[in-house]
Amino acid sequence: MATSNTKGRGDAAIIKNSATNRIEAQAQYHDNFESIRSLDQRLSDAQATLDAFNRQHPTVGNGTAYDPLAEQQTNLQTTVTGLQQQCRRVVGEYNASTEQYTARDFRDADLPYKIVATDPVFTSNQAAFSDFDCVGSK
Repeated sequence: MATSNTKGRGDAAIIKNSATNRIEAQAQYHDNFESIRSLDQRLSDAQATLDAFNRQHPTVGNGTAYDPLAEQQTNLQTTVTGLQQQCRRVVGEYNASTEQYTARDFRDADLPYKIVATDPVFTSNQAAFSDFDCVGSK
């Protein structure tokens, strides 16, 4: 019992510094980063489609139980909401990795430390973008 704390820390350090963990942690940062980039772009495109639909059909609703325009509008809004939720989930995973013992030290320097929605602009040697906030088009 007296040595369990020391042994536990040593075992954790061995796992953390294993080649397998290092490779997986680095790959996960890149996978999440690219997923966020892709989801954010898809979200912006979906929001633009919804906005265009709303401009073309400013008064949706024909007063009947079935309104194809209302259904289309709902589907477009559902797509926007789903992409937004997916994007925020992956941002949360990326940000959580920056605090995890087995992952925090293996993020490439060219990736942001955290993705912060209130400051969506990030630039570095490898990436430059200005709409990385999981909210769609402005």
